[in-house]
Formats: sequence, C-alpha cells, structure tokens
Amino acid sequence: MRTLFVLTFILISQSLFAQSDIPKVDYTSIGELDGSYSKIKSFNSLPDGKKPVENLSYADVQGSPFWDKNWNAAVLVLANGTVTKTQKAKLNLYTNEVHFVNLFNVEMACDNKAIKKIIFFKGIDTSKVMGVFESLANPSGTDNVFFRSLNKGKVRLLELKKVSVKESEYNPLVGKKEYSFYSKSTYAISDDEKIIPLKTLNQSSLFTAIPKASDYSEWLKQNNNKLKNELEISTFLDYYNSQLK
Repeated sequence: MRTLFVLTFILISQSLFAQSDIPKVDYTSIGELDGSYSKIKSFNSLPDGKKPVENLSYADVQGSPFWDKNWNAAVLVLANGTVTKTQKAKLNLYTNEVHFVNLFNVEMACDNKAIKKIIFFKGIDTSKVMGVFESLANPSGTDNVFFRSLNKGKVRLLELKKVSVKESEYNPLVGKKEYSFYSKSTYAISDDEKIIPLKTLNQSSLFTAIPKASDYSEWLKQNNNKLKNELEISTFLDYYNSQLK
C-alpha cells in the first residue's frame, strides 16, 4: 500500500464538488499536486492465474495500461475533500493508480484510496473535459475502483474498464514469452451512492436496474432511443434526472 503525504495544497470547500457534477472553480487558484508519493518503477505483473513475473517492466508489455496514453492536465478531489491540480496526469487502469509528474519533473503515483474524483482535460486546455472518474465501491470486490462517469445527475451510467496482462506461449523467434495488456469494460448504474451492475447495455438491463425508467417509454419512442449504447443510455439518463422531483 503506497502512503500518500501531501505537502502543497490549497483547501477548497467540498460543497463546490457535487458528487455528480464537474467542479466549476478557478483552476489557476488550486495548489499543485506534489509531495512524497511512490516513484514509478518496474512492476511485478500477475498474468491470469500465474505467479508474478520478476523484473517485468511496462516496456516489456505490448499495449498500454492507461485510459489515455498521453499526459493531460487534471483536477483531483482527494478523499479528505482537498482539491489539487497537475499539468501531467494519466490513469493506470492496471494498477488502479494515478500517475503524475510533480514539480521536480519526477513521475509519481498514488492509489485510488487517496483520490475521490479525477477530472481529465484535453492536454493543457482546461476548457475541454475528456473524462470524469470517481473512486467507488467495486460491486464484485472489496476495494474501490475508478469508474468513468458518463453523465451528470443523481442517476449516472458508469463504465468500469479493467486492464489485465495476457501471457503468450514461448516465442522461439524472440527467445522468450510475450506479454500484452488487454481491457474489458463492464457497466453499472449509480443511484444515490448505490452501484447496480448492468448485465449489458440494453433496455431490459436498464429497466431492471431502474424500474421507474420504464415510465418514460413514450419519450424513448419519440426520440428513437433504443438504449443500446453509452450515448443513448447517458442521453436518456440526462432526461430522466431532469424529471426527478
């Protein structure tokens, strides 16, 4: 377990950050993310059902474990309500950690127990939000994981993308076994802090998770919304949330 020590933060009222909304604050006034975090090193991989592979580094694995392989500016809400920013951040979906470059230009990492929410921007342009992630309880496990929130409001569609490492057979041409990252997405509904897994993205699964949503079948017909993908479901949930009293 990596230990998080924060040195330079400016405290901002936690009420500015509603659980479902992107924070509207002056990002230039927020303290920089810095401190005694764990340095990024080579990692011991755990290919499915296998023992750790000694001295296996990121460079030894094909593909990327990151949600976005590029560095992007980000605002982070820490577990204690503190808000901070960094100009270079990535989300590692293999280790469930946030990588960032600190003020001394050193790549560091902190785990999701220290972070409540991450707002990623496109490059350094803080007017363009690329994605919002929340650290929430994993319905199939005991630890929190980073879910991507696909809409705002009381009821939200969440994506959980899990990245794993696959071990191939020994390749005589290169004289070793080869490894690669692969990902799988599952979805859930967040309703008043309750996480409800979806079997698949369709109308039946959504109505099972949110029975009252079936009351708006006429709206779905009028808008030719089949509830078959992320966009259709998140668009419907925006409407559904607008109708809640």
